[in-house]
Amino acid sequence: MVNIILADQQQLVRSGLKTLLLGTSDDTHVIETSTFEEALDLLPQTNAQFLITDMSAENGPEIIQRALGIVPSLKVLVLSDQFDLGLVHRTFAHGASAFLLKECLYEELLVAMKCASAGRQYLCSGISSRLLESSRDCTDIKAPPIDRKIFTERELEILALIAEGRTNLEMSEQLFLSKRTVEGHRQSLLDKTKSRNTAQLITFAVRNHIIY
Repeated sequence: MVNIILADQQQLVRSGLKTLLLGTSDDTHVIETSTFEEALDLLPQTNAQFLITDMSAENGPEIIQRALGIVPSLKVLVLSDQFDLGLVHRTFAHGASAFLLKECLYEELLVAMKCASAGRQYLCSGISSRLLESSRDCTDIKAPPIDRKIFTERELEILALIAEGRTNLEMSEQLFLSKRTVEGHRQSLLDKTKSRNTAQLITFAVRNHIIY
């Protein structure tokens, strides 16, 4: 049984996500709440593996620590309707497993849950592409480029598509590869660059002039 707590102020968002999540498996149980405080109260009672919650600069990522203090193994997936790079970094620093914009495709939420279950962090493609643009605008990057030879041609191809914000499914269709193969290349890129998530991977690639 997969137990999910869904905390969002907007009932329409909650209802839509709940319907989609319940449609993925008969073993999925979703509990709705409109506030994070209610979600915290529910954690000890529900044996939840996932907390999907909205986030803003106002309520702050510190609330993630409170949830993890109650259930250390909890996977917290953050949804936001705003792109705030500082908020993204603070969210991950406080223990979140994923950060997604509410405009992202539902498929990305499922990918994020899969990554979280595997102990990896996930950043949605919409933020990845914006992060790439902001990294390109940096003028104080002075780090010498690393040897591109540590990457295979396929990995470089995958990296370029990740930077464009493509999902694993889109890359698999474009490159005529299985989705599992694409996931393997993505993980290899993370390992070789010692990146914990897509944001760090793209920043690394730009700073080392692997992508432009």
